[in-house]
Amino acid sequence: MPGDWLAPIPKPAVFLYNRLMVWVRKGAIHVLALVLLVSLLGLAFSASARLNLTHPGKLEGWLKQSGFYTSFVNDRLHSAQQSASNDQGAGRVSLSDPEVTQAVHEVFSAQFLEPYVNTFLTSNYAWLEGKTATPAFKIDLTGAKQKLADQIGQTVQTRVAGLPVCSDAQLAQLQSTLQTDPLAIPCRPPTLTAQTAATQVVAQISGSSDFLSNPVLTAGTLNPNKGQQGQPYYQKLSQLPKFYRLSLKLPWIFGILAVLSAVGILFISFSRRRGLRRIGWMLLVAGVLLVAVKLVSDTIFNHLQNKVFSNSNLGQLQHALTDFLHRIEAQLVKTDLWFGIAFLVLAALILGTLWFRRERPQKRPSSDQGGRLPPESTTDTAAGERPPLPTLKPPARPKRPRLIQ
Repeated sequence: MPGDWLAPIPKPAVFLYNRLMVWVRKGAIHVLALVLLVSLLGLAFSASARLNLTHPGKLEGWLKQSGFYTSFVNDRLHSAQQSASNDQGAGRVSLSDPEVTQAVHEVFSAQFLEPYVNTFLTSNYAWLEGKTATPAFKIDLTGAKQKLADQIGQTVQTRVAGLPVCSDAQLAQLQSTLQTDPLAIPCRPPTLTAQTAATQVVAQISGSSDFLSNPVLTAGTLNPNKGQQGQPYYQKLSQLPKFYRLSLKLPWIFGILAVLSAVGILFISFSRRRGLRRIGWMLLVAGVLLVAVKLVSDTIFNHLQNKVFSNSNLGQLQHALTDFLHRIEAQLVKTDLWFGIAFLVLAALILGTLWFRRERPQKRPSSDQGGRLPPESTTDTAAGERPPLPTLKPPARPKRPRLIQ
């Protein structure tokens, strides 16, 4: 029949529809609550990384505090000593000589290396930020290497000039032991002059392939994988600048997402009070998780650091890098902790306000009064006035009987 579609919907269908909408709203609230929690944690982590890892000056300070420069020189010197241990020609000094070690530390001091490392970091940050197509740095240590050779040569010349001429027995002993290091021989062979010994040492150090084989470092020549040819690191990591620039926007993205999800919870919730309570609980969970991250990460990293420092097989450079990473970790989790405390304070304000403003149940009249109102003296209003008495309607007049016609 026409117009049947206007018939009322059966009550079971209405009930199922209402229940379905309730489930949909509850599911949406749970999803938004999860999005809010993830957004709060993402906001804390991304903001912490941006505050601490996007400034080369902070990394420069942490490298200096960790003793990286001295450890780096010791590590390079130790590697050069191992490479040159089987290459002891005539008139060659040993890189293990105390005079050579002292000269290396004087020339390649922390004050000398720090500007080069700062230039390296600044140029790489400019590349990550998109200001330059490639990391534009050039570290030229040719002059420092020549200065080291001249300083060691002067030390050799002074020492050889003060040595007595070897006797036949001493000369035979030197020849039998193949000892020709001018900084270790007890006497001077008759054919060796101080100037000749110094010239040989200067040529050895300046042309050495064991210590600073490539004194000029650029982004194209710097290869972390020793002895392997391949693309420069900035070509292998060509997508890294895009991810870096995206990471700078993450705090804003997570912050906006957190605000939108919180507003969505307020609008979808069955009441504003329930929505605020849900937001407060998500802030509370996020704050507790961030505080737990601080405690757990400190415990794990301290255990790892103690294990690394107790391992005698690891060199000073590994210890310095571990200390450097610990400083970064400590600063990151410290910032996360401040975010966690802020979330906990907001959660306490929201939940505390809701608790103090909760609806308290009203007192019912006692049963001994039979449901009657209490005396007038106990029902006065706050202003001191008595409530108005209920108005009574006059009784209805009985209808007159209708006469039968």
